[in-house]
Formats: sequence, C-alpha cells, structure tokens
Amino acid sequence: MSIPIQNLFYMYCYAWRRFEALEQFSFLSEDAPDSFVNLWALVLTHGFARQVRRGLDHGYVGESGRLGLPKGQMHFLKSMTSGASAIGQMECSWEEFVPDTKLNRIIKGTMRKLARCSDVDPKYTHQLKRNVLGLSHVRDITPTVHDVDEIQLNRHNSSYRLLLDTCRLVLEFLTPLDGSGSTRFRDPRRDDRHMARVFEQFLLAWFQRHAPKDIFHQVRAAQLNWPATSLGEDDELKYLPKMQTDICLIGKNGTMIIDAKYYHQTLLARREEAIGKIISGHLYQLHAYQSAWQAKYPESRRPDGMLLYPTIGQHVSLGYQLYGSNVRVQTICLSQSWKRIEDSLAKLVNSLE
Repeated sequence: MSIPIQNLFYMYCYAWRRFEALEQFSFLSEDAPDSFVNLWALVLTHGFARQVRRGLDHGYVGESGRLGLPKGQMHFLKSMTSGASAIGQMECSWEEFVPDTKLNRIIKGTMRKLARCSDVDPKYTHQLKRNVLGLSHVRDITPTVHDVDEIQLNRHNSSYRLLLDTCRLVLEFLTPLDGSGSTRFRDPRRDDRHMARVFEQFLLAWFQRHAPKDIFHQVRAAQLNWPATSLGEDDELKYLPKMQTDICLIGKNGTMIIDAKYYHQTLLARREEAIGKIISGHLYQLHAYQSAWQAKYPESRRPDGMLLYPTIGQHVSLGYQLYGSNVRVQTICLSQSWKRIEDSLAKLVNSLE
C-alpha cells in the first residue's frame, strides 16, 4: 500500500503519541524525503541536533587513578604500597558526570549503522557521520531493539522519546548485507502486521485526541470477556483467547466499537466479474465484540460497530442494521493530504454523535 512519506510520519507520531513532533516536523508537508529510510535519517539528524541544543543526557561514571590534587575518595594505604605517595600523588576514586550513558550509546550506534545503509541518501549519510564523530566521548556499542526496550526515560531525559522510538524502528528493519558492516533497510510498509499495529494505534490516538469530549466521555481500547461458562472445570475458561477491541467510543448516546483493519482490499470478489463482498471473518469478529460488550453491560443497549479500512483508491461507505444495532463499513483514504485525512476522520466522528 503506497502511502505518502509525510502521512506515514504523522501516523507514526500519533501511534507513538509524540504529538509535539507534529509541529517540530511540520515542514515535511512541503518538503518530505523521497524514501522511507531517508525520512528516518532526517528525523534522527534533525532530532539529534535539537537534543544537543537542549543538552545531552548525562550520568555518573566511576573513575580511579593517581592524582596530584586529590578528589573524591582517597586511598592512603594503596597510595603507600603503589608508590604514589613517594612522588606526591594520591590514589583516588571519584565519579564524573558525563554524557557516556546507555541512551546516548544507543543513539550513536543507531546513527552509525544507518550511515552504513546503502539506501540512505549521501547528504543524510554525511550528517549522520558528523553526529557520530561529535559523540566521540560516548562509548561505541552495537545496539539492538532489546537495548531500546530496556531504557526507562524520566522527566530529565523525556525529550529523547522521539529519537528512541526512531532508533527502535530503524534497528528493527535494518538488515546486514555482508560481513563488511553494510546494511539495507526493509521498508515497513511491506510488513502488513507491523503496519496494522501502526494503523490501529494511530486511529486510537487520533480519536482520543480529537473526539469531542462533550459527546464521547471515554475513548479507549477495551478488554472483554467471552460470555461463556465452562462445561467442565472452572479453569477451562483460561484457554479462551483474549478479546480486545481496537477502539471504543463511549458517549452519552451509546457506544461505538471500531475495528481497524489494515487490508489492501476492503471488498473481495471470488471471480473477476463478481461483486466484491465484505470479508465475512471481519463481520463475525465485530459481532463477537458487540455481543461480549452487551453481555458485560446488560443495562446498556447493544453497541454500534464499524469496520474501518485504509484505502488508496476505491472508497467504500456501507451501513446496515444487524441484530438491533448499526454496523458500518468505512474506508479512509491515506493518499490524500494530511489535512483531508483529519477532516475525513472528524466527519466520521461527527456522524457517530
């Protein structure tokens, strides 16, 4: 599915909940890179320069050695036995407040790996290498996705969030070419499972941020229990799969369950000349969510439902009444301008009031 580069970046910003980056990188609407990997090279270089201006993350690192002007903890016995005291020095151990932190090591290592990627434009490669040289005081590591996941940010280094998210994405999709250290970037757009998560998280964050609060007092994903009782032992229920909705818009006039579906086709036809049909499994899944919600909240009316698909071409807008509730099948065109995408989503929200 071919989605414009700038739209992909905005989707990731919503999926990662990095809303401040929407303004920081607003220039992408007019001047976006020509490829997905160049986009993230730009984000890393631009974001790193911004972080340098704000100040790099620092931490305490233990040091030890002989000093003519003692500091930190002085070791008198060691100074005598090593001969340091005979030449007027003292064996000491102390801590330095330096930028050689795991967070900066990950940023440096990711930029170094991306600079070796054969798909990156030379102008971004040059800037990435300059940034790596500027971190000569930070130790070299070969970062992994696991290293990124171990980082716990705090209020002092929270400005690294977008950089860290970008590093995770880059490390996930960079693959080595040969033993020389060169890499190639796998386009995440070809990974339907990855893009399905991004599409779902983008929609949830967008609705949470923009759905009118006076109409929908809650927008969230919901975990539901199957309306089931065990025919044998009580612990048999634990073998049922998890049932979790993508998006629930909960308002004073009722509830709408939205199931985000990242599929290349909204309607499928078995034969070339046949009329396309809604994918039956998607309807069954939505029906299960509605039934489980009604079982959990029997005092409320059955929730409405929507299957929401991305599309580049054919627009679909269908509506039905099934089992006493409204069910819609809608598409959102991701090839149009970001302003039009937001307008389409806002129109969709307004139609649910």
